[in-house]
Amino acid sequence: MDKVCLINHGKIAACTSPEKLKQSLLRQELILDAEDRPTLTNELSALGLPYTMNGHVVVPYTESAQGIISRLQTKLTVFRIHEPSLEDAYVEFLNKAEAKTEAEAKREVKTEAEAKNEAETENGGRAA
Repeated sequence: MDKVCLINHGKIAACTSPEKLKQSLLRQELILDAEDRPTLTNELSALGLPYTMNGHVVVPYTESAQGIISRLQTKLTVFRIHEPSLEDAYVEFLNKAEAKTEAEAKREVKTEAEAKNEAETENGGRAA
């Protein structure tokens, strides 16, 4: 089995198969639409399928796309399957790593500010 390793700041951050990497970071989606969009969204809700609106109706799925489509009665005007690529997974990984780094930096700044405030409080409001 082929493996893909992602390195972040000189350390291996992930090492798994391309499929598992894509599944861990991204989701498969059906891109749907219909002339009668309210009927389509009502039907999806009745089937217990979550969806979002993003220009079209976006339905994340883990089961077979055919299984979902075969249960729909609404005539579709748009039907696409979005399968994330390895490049999509890599970009998502970078976005999450950057967000984590920014959050850690903000915590560091907050901790330094709290330490300074504590020092000022201990010194009667005067900076040390």
